[in-house]
Amino acid sequence: MWSLKYNNNEKIYRVELQRILNHQLYIAVYLKKSEQKPLVVWFDQLDRDEWKNLKKLAILK
Repeated sequence: MWSLKYNNNEKIYRVELQRILNHQLYIAVYLKKSEQKPLVVWFDQLDRDEWKNLKKLAILK
């Protein structure tokens, strides 16, 4: 389970990851039981260590 919070909303959502796809410049995060589009995280939205950790998670998932 992950906690997810959007910048424009104060509510914190509990979500479960279905898959993570690494596209080099961005990573697409698909959520289980969610009807929303995949989340897209661009490499410049995170600091270097966070980006590396997300890439590792994409390999493991």
